[in-house]
Amino acid sequence: MHSLSTLIPYDAQKKLIFFVNGKKVVEPNPDPEWTLLWYLRKKLLLTGTKYGCGEGGCGACTVMISQYLSIEDRIKHITVNACLTPVCAMHGLAVTTIEGIGSTQERLHPVQERIFKAHGSQCGFCTPGIVMSMYTLLRNKDDIQYADIETALQGNLCRCTGYRPIIEGFKTFMKGWEKYYIDEDTDKGNGLCALGKECCRNNENANSNQLFNKSLFQPYDPTQEPIFPPELKLDHRYMKEYLYYEGENVSWVRPTTLENLLSIKAQFPNSKIVVGNTEIGVEIKFKKKVYPILLYPSVISEMSCCNVSGKGVLVGATTTLTDLTDFLNNQIKNEIKKAQIFEALKDMLHWFAGNQIRNVASLVGNILTASPISDLNPILMACSAILHVDSTERGHRKVMIDDSFFRGYRSTAIQADEVVTSVEIPFSDEIQYFKAYKQARRKEDDISIVTSAFNVKIDSISQKILYAKLCYGGMGPTTICEIHVVQAPSSSQCYEINNDDRTACDAVGLPITHLSALKQATGEALYCDDIPPANNVLYLKLIFSEHAHAKIKSVDASKAMLLPGVEAFLSAADLDEECNKMGPIVKDEEIFCSKTVTSRACVIGAIVATTESVAQKAKDLVIVKYEALEPVIVTLEDAIARSSYFSGYPRILRKGDIEEALSRSTHVVEGHVRNGAQEHFYLETISAYAVRTEDELEIISTTQNPEEIARIVSEALKIPNNRVVAKVKRVGGGFGGKETRAAFLAVPVAVAAYKLKRPVRSVLDRDEDMQVSGYRHPCWIKYKAGFNSDGRINAAKFEIYSNAGNYLDISCSMLERALLHVDNCYFIPNIEVVAYLCKTNMPSNTAFRGFGAPKAMLAAETMIRNVALKLNRSYEEIVEMNLYREGLLTHYNQVLTYCTLPRCWNECIETSDYWRRKRDIEEFNRQSRWQKKGIALVPTKYGISFQVDVLMQAGALLLVYRDGSVLLSIGGIEMGQGLFTKMVQVASRALDIDYTKIHVSEMSTDKVPNSSPTAASISSDLYGMAILEACKILKKRLEPYVSKNPNGIWEDWVQDAYANRVQLAATGFYAAPKIEYDPDTNSGNLFEYFTYGVACSEVIIDCLTGDHHVLRTDIVMDVGESLNPAIDIGQIEGAFMQGYGFYTLEEMVFSHSGEVLSRGPGTYKIPGFSDIPKEFNVSLLKGAPNPRAVYSSKAVGEPPLFLASSVYFAIKEAITSARKESGASPEFIMDVPATCARIRMACEDHITKQVKPTVTRKGKPWNVKV
Repeated sequence: MHSLSTLIPYDAQKKLIFFVNGKKVVEPNPDPEWTLLWYLRKKLLLTGTKYGCGEGGCGACTVMISQYLSIEDRIKHITVNACLTPVCAMHGLAVTTIEGIGSTQERLHPVQERIFKAHGSQCGFCTPGIVMSMYTLLRNKDDIQYADIETALQGNLCRCTGYRPIIEGFKTFMKGWEKYYIDEDTDKGNGLCALGKECCRNNENANSNQLFNKSLFQPYDPTQEPIFPPELKLDHRYMKEYLYYEGENVSWVRPTTLENLLSIKAQFPNSKIVVGNTEIGVEIKFKKKVYPILLYPSVISEMSCCNVSGKGVLVGATTTLTDLTDFLNNQIKNEIKKAQIFEALKDMLHWFAGNQIRNVASLVGNILTASPISDLNPILMACSAILHVDSTERGHRKVMIDDSFFRGYRSTAIQADEVVTSVEIPFSDEIQYFKAYKQARRKEDDISIVTSAFNVKIDSISQKILYAKLCYGGMGPTTICEIHVVQAPSSSQCYEINNDDRTACDAVGLPITHLSALKQATGEALYCDDIPPANNVLYLKLIFSEHAHAKIKSVDASKAMLLPGVEAFLSAADLDEECNKMGPIVKDEEIFCSKTVTSRACVIGAIVATTESVAQKAKDLVIVKYEALEPVIVTLEDAIARSSYFSGYPRILRKGDIEEALSRSTHVVEGHVRNGAQEHFYLETISAYAVRTEDELEIISTTQNPEEIARIVSEALKIPNNRVVAKVKRVGGGFGGKETRAAFLAVPVAVAAYKLKRPVRSVLDRDEDMQVSGYRHPCWIKYKAGFNSDGRINAAKFEIYSNAGNYLDISCSMLERALLHVDNCYFIPNIEVVAYLCKTNMPSNTAFRGFGAPKAMLAAETMIRNVALKLNRSYEEIVEMNLYREGLLTHYNQVLTYCTLPRCWNECIETSDYWRRKRDIEEFNRQSRWQKKGIALVPTKYGISFQVDVLMQAGALLLVYRDGSVLLSIGGIEMGQGLFTKMVQVASRALDIDYTKIHVSEMSTDKVPNSSPTAASISSDLYGMAILEACKILKKRLEPYVSKNPNGIWEDWVQDAYANRVQLAATGFYAAPKIEYDPDTNSGNLFEYFTYGVACSEVIIDCLTGDHHVLRTDIVMDVGESLNPAIDIGQIEGAFMQGYGFYTLEEMVFSHSGEVLSRGPGTYKIPGFSDIPKEFNVSLLKGAPNPRAVYSSKAVGEPPLFLASSVYFAIKEAITSARKESGASPEFIMDVPATCARIRMACEDHITKQVKPTVTRKGKPWNVKV
């Protein structure tokens, strides 16, 4: 391929040898382009390790790497991101995956058991990675503390649980962990349970009134861990060998001497040195960079040592950031007076990336990447660190990191043929003050917005500043410099179990663990892309539009088709025009765009090839020529200016005489609220797998709506629906994002499989998924309210503008939900809502947990607070004046029955100790200028129904086998919300058998046809009732045999019925009462019932940086009589944290041209482990049965999300305190999300007044508010 081979020793090792889960792996022809994740999943078929993002940002692919350090005679264990780790770097190492530590068939590891029993796994896609992070911590440390757990989990994300149960389970590995649950010196404990010492958790005896029983945990014994492979310990040549692996496009070299490394760099200056592959790996995957030669200097001694020199420390170029942290800690202990720079660097390293990245990334790698937002470069520049550099031509030289080191964007003074061997960091002196700071969107594992380091020397006698060096990142294309010569979270979960008439087998109301959680914790749970590939399987890659609005002039796939392995190119030409359409309500979307693209998410075609890599390469060879069209409508302002609305809008809802009520009101307030888009960020990206057998087609897809997938495929291929079966085993998170949008991938996959008569599969990369799958709708809501001096609201007008994107999708239903929830919890006798659905050139937005309610309710809450502000009265007074109560009418004239809202409100105030804390906060704010606290209450009322009659139906199939086991099938899918578990509990009570006898395998359209999407939080209600019907039928058939043998057991009666040829299969069907709403008269019932709740949150903000922390959250939720309190509490906490992300953290960024700039966890931040409230208390309202749902329960998936706005409003309260102190108006507008930048700018002071908006050279901001 090139002359590199002439520089390689003749005895270089060309085989890759390593161990996986104790078994030796010998790969004779390793390809340097293979990642460890690819090798584990595709070569070894170990699918427990998941692909979540491909950039080392989510932790789903976490595995443990072990190495024997012969000099120290110890085994070192680290976690790594397998998605970035080159498999070629594994030579001589031992890899442990989730499959290697325990299984359901043999022995569970205690980590797996505890996350399972603590209810720490919902959808389960993130679980293996989280388990491996905790497992590695236990392998490395005996006496772990809470801070160790926090650090170990920094690189892991979960979108479902809200993190609390994971932490609860893992804290049990700490010695004396019980103190985090109960404080012996107090009555209430550590904020966890109001029962204090009487808390059920302190009862060693198992009882039903606890979420998990610690006495049932198997003890952790570190001596029982698998042994390190003796061969790697005894044979030291593995770590000394010269390695040379040659692939089709890339060569991998691991030289053993610096001399050899320099000689290769001299002849191939553009070759890349790899240490952790954390930057190069991302460039190769997402930026399509190709580096023909990769040099891996991991065994070169000159580059791997850390030493103390006379002036400071020398850090080897391949020293990992984790090892550097340990080294710095030792130096700080030994040289406390000279360690200010080390302290600053160590502190910054804690916030640098996740643990998995720090375990492999190097300090020198970070320097040479030369990122303008580097966390570490400002520190190194401020302290004038020196790089030791070698090359064949120039020999050894020293290069200081000063204001001339960074030559431009990602460019340094180091020459292409040079190798940095170490970095010298100086000691500090006694007159020196050194500090570093980082501001980011999320506290942990986040890239910086800005960073800084300050190096100041002060004369000890005169106290004059002798020297000041101030360095900044994020302020320009490079790091810039100015020189002047002059505690553990706690929580509680309170609920009751109604034991009246409970039988021994009755599982309803018990905190049973998620039925799939055990398999999820061991990696045995299969998701769509885990299905073993067939021998003749093909891989599909979609080709998306590169323009937001353009005419397709031509599509040329000829070059792609010439690539070996390419089997087909599919486009609109492969489908009849009438068959090339889809859409859940209106068929306004083409499967393959034929003439015009209206967003960058439009699918133009698909490449089908024998391997995924070939499909990817071929996809990039397809040439699409466009003719740009105008206008490109991106923002709501664009749409409003051009009256770009979907047909049928505005939608208007009126009640009463609005103008008359406003005219007689004593006061009027006006304002608006605005929210950006929110990405679903389910951990499992959209994927699909289709197999044709004869003239039938089976589709496995990550969808919340299998019936729709089957129907669209049937229509596209012109085959009857009974020939197409759609199946879903489980989905790795959905949140509404897979209700309709999964079809744009599943349908092309199915079409390809049918036409080519071979199995076809596809999985979207994270960046693709985030660019095309749609989001929560950006929304702009204007309000006007009229009210009297006592605070009673007479009338309100709302004007809603929602950015739907380019297709209708189900945006009309979303907007309808917004119209119906714009009152939130307040009785407004006269109301008008005018809602516009804006058509833009953005990817089609879609369902997201809460649908349109969280945005509309935000407007109502903001309005109520402004009423209080206008009257100079307390928010609580205004709420209680206007709060809904039993018997009142909503603005669509539905009578509220069984309204527990006032109870939730009062109970939350009481349990949160609201009034005392509010007084304490007022006193704190009087004493503190730059830190402010805030506390806020927020109620919610969420209607439960699809609002469309045809969807309010459900089916169930019950099959009883001769051994008494029961197979249950329903039309709903399991995506982590616990639907299957709850339905097993319902069947258990209805049949009066132990729940362990009942199994739900999957959702399949050939078992339960014509199903509704699993959405709107109503699936438990619908399918629970269908199951009751099926169980009723079956029990009726068994009655004669029960009567004949009353002392028998379930198996006896089943066997007797079988012997008498009685049918042991039953179907159940449920159709909810017809919706009696008349839009013409605006009257009737739209919802089956309402789920109520109230939250109280307390925050503290830093007025100078905009940082905030949630100190405490208390939630009281009415879920009726809970079917499963563990699952319901998990849903409440998970919804709250997802809402917390929406209201305060998650910011999607778009360009003027409609390009999505937030494409992965590196640029889009969901809440992490450290973001949960320091104290998180959840109570389920007692004594509130719901007569309108199965076993008096209530839906819980979506209603709690809005309660997270309590954090947003608490932040506003804190900001208001700051503004009053600076003389600014207490009335201000802050868009959602309340990012640190928005918080900082809202805390108006003399600094903020000097800030001007950032603009590009063209005079426009670089991104837009959509």
